[in-house]
Amino acid sequence: MIKRTPPEQIKYFSQTDESCILPRFRARREFFGSLVLDCREKSVLPFDAISTAILESFGEYSLPQIKAAFAPYIPEKDMEDFVSQWHDYGMIDDDFRFGGVFFPDRSRGEYLSAPLRIYLDLTAGCNLRCRHCVSSSTVAAKNELTDEEIRELFEELAFLGVSELNIGGGEPLMRKGACDLLQYASSLGLSVSINTNGTLIDEKMAKDLASVNFDKFNISMEGGTEEIHDFCRGKGSFRKTLGAVEILSAHTPHRINLDFTITKHNAAHLKSFFDLTQKLPVSSMCLGIIRPQGRAAQNTELLLTSDEQKDILNRIEALKSGFEKPVWSKILMPECSDEPSGRLYKTFGCGAAQVACQIDAEGYMSPCNFFDEADYRDNIREKTVNEIWHENRFFIKLRNLQGNSKCLNCKFHNHCRGGCRAQALYHYGDLNSPDFLCFCEE
Repeated sequence: MIKRTPPEQIKYFSQTDESCILPRFRARREFFGSLVLDCREKSVLPFDAISTAILESFGEYSLPQIKAAFAPYIPEKDMEDFVSQWHDYGMIDDDFRFGGVFFPDRSRGEYLSAPLRIYLDLTAGCNLRCRHCVSSSTVAAKNELTDEEIRELFEELAFLGVSELNIGGGEPLMRKGACDLLQYASSLGLSVSINTNGTLIDEKMAKDLASVNFDKFNISMEGGTEEIHDFCRGKGSFRKTLGAVEILSAHTPHRINLDFTITKHNAAHLKSFFDLTQKLPVSSMCLGIIRPQGRAAQNTELLLTSDEQKDILNRIEALKSGFEKPVWSKILMPECSDEPSGRLYKTFGCGAAQVACQIDAEGYMSPCNFFDEADYRDNIREKTVNEIWHENRFFIKLRNLQGNSKCLNCKFHNHCRGGCRAQALYHYGDLNSPDFLCFCEE
């Protein structure tokens, strides 16, 4: 088995040793400066090179020495504001020391030293057979990662400074011991989210899940009514999922999010999504569009045209007006702003291999679950996450795409960077093509 993490480094991020206190802030150096992970607020704070150097100086030098050293690079008022802001936030203590740790410097090139977000399938098994499932989940794979392998994976992710761990499947709660694994991930400072159909959750499981410090608890829905939902997920699934929401609300502190996937079958019923979310004891809802992958690519009658998707986005904006709960969108709409979006990479394309990647239940790591063929991936049983992130040829290819004239000359390019590469490959056969959901004029 690959040894992923130097034992002497575990103290920097692990709570497995009772004498160790997990630092709230963990900083990883990057080509532009650094990223500071706030383990309590579950957020990521970017700092430029000068701000990073100032942070590193706290605790090593006195405040007057730091001000004098950086006087040629930053106005005194800006320095005072910097110190005041981060002291009030808790990043700098009363003795002007950085309240966290810096990881060893692994920055290189002009891309992130490690992913910020990992999507991990705990199992390929699922108790449902949804018509639009991107992974065509059925039964557990024959060679799924063991508990020991997953725990070592979590340790490597924490050591690399990965911030978000998004758990899915299959149905992740079909895996025996899933709660124990997720508790361990949370103890390492990873911000853990889960995506579940909810149908397996009873009172006992809810009490087990209550002990996991989830950032997001996502329950998948396909409609606001039994008829619409069960068409996609199977008879009886709607009532079981609603029952899970009630049980989780009663027995856990988790803020539940309803995660809807819009297809041609349910697109006319968007209002029912909002009505159901308003009625149930949930905190928010998220809306996404069906993707042509897995069983969805077989059930092509569920796929939406570009014009239909544009219409859906407009209807969502109208329904959001006055709605009392937060509504998140996983739907990429490139033409939405001419302001830079603060992306952590400058090259062409989406976040796959730039800020995020996917690991399936058998340990195959790829830029996202759309890229699941052998040419796109390596296995974490044979290489570390760090090695795959830096050395896999397809990851490198995605970071060095040339783009196309339409996107590169578009006034919105700084915002979307060209959009989803998987959509471009599926619809046009070219990774450099525009996103299928692009609404910008030629």
